[in-house]
Amino acid sequence: MFALLLKVLGTRRWLRYLVGALFLTSIGNGLTFVVVFGELLRLQVPPSSLALTFVLASAPGYLGSLAGERLLRRYSPFSLLAAGEISGCAGLVLPLAGALTGSVPWLMMSECVAAFCTGLTLPALSQVFKRGLSASELPAATTLETLAFASYVLFGVGVGAALSGAVPPVGMLAADAASFCLALGMLRQASVWFRGAARAPSPAARRLSSWRLLSARERRAVLLLPLLGVVGSPAMALLPALVATPPDGGRTAMALLFARSLGQLAGPLLLSVERFRRDDQDRFQILGSLALFVGAYMALPHAGPGGVAMGLVFLAHVFSNIVFALAIHALLSGFDEARVGAATAMAFRWQMAAGSAAALGAGWLADAVGAVMAQAVFGIGSLIFAWGVLRAVRA
Repeated sequence: MFALLLKVLGTRRWLRYLVGALFLTSIGNGLTFVVVFGELLRLQVPPSSLALTFVLASAPGYLGSLAGERLLRRYSPFSLLAAGEISGCAGLVLPLAGALTGSVPWLMMSECVAAFCTGLTLPALSQVFKRGLSASELPAATTLETLAFASYVLFGVGVGAALSGAVPPVGMLAADAASFCLALGMLRQASVWFRGAARAPSPAARRLSSWRLLSARERRAVLLLPLLGVVGSPAMALLPALVATPPDGGRTAMALLFARSLGQLAGPLLLSVERFRRDDQDRFQILGSLALFVGAYMALPHAGPGGVAMGLVFLAHVFSNIVFALAIHALLSGFDEARVGAATAMAFRWQMAAGSAAALGAGWLADAVGAVMAQAVFGIGSLIFAWGVLRAVRA
């Protein structure tokens, strides 16, 4: 997979510019994340406010994907990608106002903009990959999306955490604004080279037909991301309660976050191109990966807060991102260029809805019976649910 990734980047100049733009945006968003949550912790907000901020950091993506799906029928995908960068840069007014005034509502609302922009650009990004890459190169697109997310944590959050205290919040927000401006320039270059490489006019984007008219393969492609949300969200929501927290809780949490991101980065790279072509329809491969993810999280309470816990989190997210990569590949390969944006947006929305519901349910159950039992119930239950769904829509 790594060889394919290097080959595709070496032969597609537009893709190099696009990847650069994605990395810059992800790094900038990570810096702002550190500013927002650092200020909330400094202001000593209650845990409920922190939980609500986490919800606001993802839920608006649902509305963003709806807007992105509709706008993609009227505008080019690169126009939407540029609109996402401009909106994200303008949205920095919210964390800036929150940091300068100590306003908790402004800080909480600031994460909404990033989530909305993510949802807005996701359908456009999938159409660009479908249009610009051949069928044999599509597995590389799944790795690129994972790399962009990993840069958010490894470089954005990591560098932001290291600079926190040494660099004022205004300075880190200025760096984020600069990353948006540089990303806009790279997107402009990517669009120029992308048009030059185009072989024919791009077909107009259109929405999906009725669910009943989709083939079994298309239904499975749409459902893989929501199933990943159902299985993965409860475990990640309960992670702080599953790991014994030492006195340096903040440092341990950051170490676990890095272990998670490294696992997410490694997962797609472990799949060969041949396995990509075969395994997005192999329900046993998908269920096996999900089962190993759940098993690793169920072992966390017995591992302690040290290296064993980080190793389990790393392995868990290697397997979860194998499923993520197969899900993205199934969407890109299973739908034509005109419908891939709508299919990706639908899968993203269903993943968010299913994941949020599962995480909230796990949290409520954990209050009653404890995090360990809640994770066991939701982990095993979600695996049975995933098996039933995949069996029902098998091709």
